[in-house]
Amino acid sequence: MEKPKFRISDHDVESRLAKLTPSQASALEGALADKDLAHRAAGERDGLPLFLLPMAENGFTAPQIKALANKVPAGFPLDHREIYFDFRLDRWIRHIEPPTVSEILDEYLESAETPAAGLAYLKEQWKGFLGRHGLA
Repeated sequence: MEKPKFRISDHDVESRLAKLTPSQASALEGALADKDLAHRAAGERDGLPLFLLPMAENGFTAPQIKALANKVPAGFPLDHREIYFDFRLDRWIRHIEPPTVSEILDEYLESAETPAAGLAYLKEQWKGFLGRHGLA
């Protein structure tokens, strides 16, 4: 028996929508009908359907989908590539990409006159960051 092959066409939006069960489709449609969510999603890059689709695919009901979507803080994009929901903390969180932080640190060190001067600058910035957030 041959192993099924991965096909990107199986994972486009239309294919994913076609694979929804009737209850999943109903949940997605119910969440999409929410006027507050539609207003919140105006101007989003990929729009509300792509944001809500994974929740419907995973069996969330329309009220559960709406409740999760309404917890997205103002200013956060409705895009799972940029945010995720932490069920332990009960809130949406932006993805933090360590390589991005690493690249920033590299830039500070590389642009300093000496490695010691770059490290001193980083320490000063970190201390200021902690102070601004009441952590120092």
